[in-house]
Amino acid sequence: MAAIEWPASSAPGAHPGENAGRLVNAFAEPLGDGARGAVVLRRVPGLAAAAASSFFGCRALHLVGDTLLAGFSGRVARVDLAAGTITSLGTLGGQDRFTIAHNNAATPDIVAVAEAGAFTLSTSGAPVPFADADLPASPGPISVCFQAGYFFFGYGDGRIFASGLNTTSVNALDFTTAQTRPGGVTRLVPWNGDLLAFGPAAIDVYRNAGNATGFPYAHGDTIGKGIFGRFAVAGFEDGFVNRLIFVGDDRIVYRLDGYSPVAISTPDVVRSLESVADGEDVDALVYMNGPHAVFAVSGADFTWEYNLGTAAWNERRSHGMRRWRATQSVRAGGRWIAGAIDSGRLFAITRDAPTEDGAPLVFEAWSKPMAAFPARIAFPRADFDFVVGVGSAAAEPPIATAPTVALSWSDDGGGAWSTPLLRSLGGEGERRTRISLARTGLSGAIGRQWKAVIADPVPVGLIGGAAAAQPREA
Repeated sequence: MAAIEWPASSAPGAHPGENAGRLVNAFAEPLGDGARGAVVLRRVPGLAAAAASSFFGCRALHLVGDTLLAGFSGRVARVDLAAGTITSLGTLGGQDRFTIAHNNAATPDIVAVAEAGAFTLSTSGAPVPFADADLPASPGPISVCFQAGYFFFGYGDGRIFASGLNTTSVNALDFTTAQTRPGGVTRLVPWNGDLLAFGPAAIDVYRNAGNATGFPYAHGDTIGKGIFGRFAVAGFEDGFVNRLIFVGDDRIVYRLDGYSPVAISTPDVVRSLESVADGEDVDALVYMNGPHAVFAVSGADFTWEYNLGTAAWNERRSHGMRRWRATQSVRAGGRWIAGAIDSGRLFAITRDAPTEDGAPLVFEAWSKPMAAFPARIAFPRADFDFVVGVGSAAAEPPIATAPTVALSWSDDGGGAWSTPLLRSLGGEGERRTRISLARTGLSGAIGRQWKAVIADPVPVGLIGGAAAAQPREA
């Protein structure tokens, strides 16, 4: 019997026949010493309903103390996660994503920078235009963040303004200009005590110098890599591991190690990012999946997830879409909360949910090719090593009481697949269930790949497989 091997990282390739296996809504988790396989393929965490509204399109999420603020198309709202409600606070024009920050004042000041300008927010009232005329309003800032008592406002011409300590007051002279490379400031991010000014061609690093007058920080290092888009960076969020990840101006994904950008993307990830014309359309977020720290990056028709622990990538899609519907993320109420691009709902990202708020979360895994080029291979039998007996007698029949897996195969590198054949994953306690296929014919010269698809809302565990592979003369 020859092993049916499954990938640890998704690698669809640029053309059929190039792929090395694929993981969609599936990720590889290492197993312990002595397990019957090195890894198990699991379903990615689902989305559980956290709060609902009639609004549309999440533009921002920001936690102020115990109060979660959310931006939607044309407005700002307050979220009550305990009650699952979202209440409009007032109008904030536009549909694009925007940044929010708050300071450490006794009653925190909250500032937002959106396409309509700079605003002061409240947890109980409507947004109002930022009041201090010393902050240039035309053209306005494009990003705001908070660090060490100061609000920082970034401008497209490279200027960075600082507020006073724990106040919204701005002195017109308290600014600096990022001048290492042309292009201005795209995004400001507080990171490990430094202020990172991301531009289209470089990242300027500023450190708190305690300057009594003027801009309080001093320029330090320069990182010679720009950012692709304003929201193409994540990892600085409270509750995440200490890793900052961003999409560079060259469409390569980088992890920042100290002040060194380390490339972590695969050619497949880069190809997806190269299909995006405008960096403003790239959307990055992070979350924790148990022990797994996950970075997700999306474009209009793709989402890739990177597991920082395994250094592996998987693809992700919501039902009926080509990308994951999630956007923005924040740790609130002990859960990772995300918004949606297609509704006014908020979700908790959780491995306890095998669906996306009831919509199917379809696990799909392609095996690595089994080939003996240029010979063809006969496959009289193939067996698939799943964790079985995963149905639940108390769950929704039949999808969760009698779950199934759809198995198919391709002999042309994933271009076309056989008609799927359903096999039982075993009802509750049926742990001796066997999953196999017989007499599936001859492969082509480039070999055979297997595909497993599970839509039923049950735990998924794919560990391996084996096939009676009999090479034939070419």
